[in-house]
Amino acid sequence: MQIISPINIPFYLFTASEELKKVVFNHVDSLEFQNEAKPEYGWISPNYFHPQLFDFFDECVKEVQSIYYKDHLSFPIVDCWVNKYTTSNRLVKHNHPNSIICGLYYVTTHEGYGSTIFEASNPWNFMSPSNNMMLTINKETNNIISGKIEPRAGNLVLFPPSLVHYMNTIQATSTTRYTIAFNTFVSGIVDNVQTKKISIQSVSLRSKFKPKPVAE
Repeated sequence: MQIISPINIPFYLFTASEELKKVVFNHVDSLEFQNEAKPEYGWISPNYFHPQLFDFFDECVKEVQSIYYKDHLSFPIVDCWVNKYTTSNRLVKHNHPNSIICGLYYVTTHEGYGSTIFEASNPWNFMSPSNNMMLTINKETNNIISGKIEPRAGNLVLFPPSLVHYMNTIQATSTTRYTIAFNTFVSGIVDNVQTKKISIQSVSLRSKFKPKPVAE
């Protein structure tokens, strides 16, 4: 028997310039971080904003938007944060339910550890609490399809927010793993028929950092 995979889930990879990579690393390395919920979860610097990096992010998001979403909509970055990990730290399994296009930017490169692992349910063995027949006929086997992305400095990966992802515990290392993650949400008229008109105005993180106009 041969296993074939004619269908896959597309991720989108972009790479920042060498100059931007260095500037962002120096900026991130100078930040103050706070502990996550538990010490083993590493550290976080919330509400992160870097204008040149966000210009790069926005252009990449627009490319993916053009594939799947209507042209009149926009997808501003509404949340962005920096993660810092070192020995004994890990990233717990989670997804991003309040997002449309998710981004993960690798500030540092790591060989042999620190991979981001993504998971999806295997439809051949879909386990649903509400479907007793499936629970009865399926063997008790792992129903997860998984794959991983290695950290490479300057790489930005855009992926669907529903996918679960995590990082295994980092063993002894003398280096620090930095990543920047962000969520986008839709902004614009999302439904415009005769009987209803729905418009969403998302507040971008960029707008929160714009300098206030000087009073004359």
